[in-house]
Amino acid sequence: MIQFEQKRGNKGERRLSLLIGVPPENFDQLYKDLSAIGIVQAKEITKKDKTNEYKELNAKKSSLEKIRSSLIELKSKGGKIDEYMNLENRILEIEQDLQDLGVSLGDFDDENEFCTVQFALSEGKVVKISLIHRIKVALEWTIKFYLRIMVTLFFMSLFAYLLLRIVDRLKIITKLIDKK
Repeated sequence: MIQFEQKRGNKGERRLSLLIGVPPENFDQLYKDLSAIGIVQAKEITKKDKTNEYKELNAKKSSLEKIRSSLIELKSKGGKIDEYMNLENRILEIEQDLQDLGVSLGDFDDENEFCTVQFALSEGKVVKISLIHRIKVALEWTIKFYLRIMVTLFFMSLFAYLLLRIVDRLKIITKLIDKK
């Protein structure tokens, strides 16, 4: 069952993304079939065990049912009207909680009927880069940035030298002024 589908891109650079719900017993076969379509670039299989979560929901359901039945028994014993109204409101709250819990359990069962497979198919040209080309690009990059760094350091050093020379000349001028 396709749970999500997204298509994007232009011819030659298209991408298809799918979320596929598959019964657990068919998962391995679907995985093999999907892997045969193209070249697998990356794969990740994540298993989430939700047994404890399911048991907790069932335990909460049974405790709420027990509370509801005991409150219904109290309702039959009689009492003041305001106590009866409070008891009735509490029973309604518990029944609402039971309904919400039933929906959660139903969602849990529907969710776990399938294993979800996320599949992305990309169209594009496979470009193989030779070792010589990689070395050439790395060398060009290294030379370019090395030269930039060296030129920057040269001009910074030249500026510092000139600044020191100017300061040195200014001291001589101040000494001449002091002597006169």
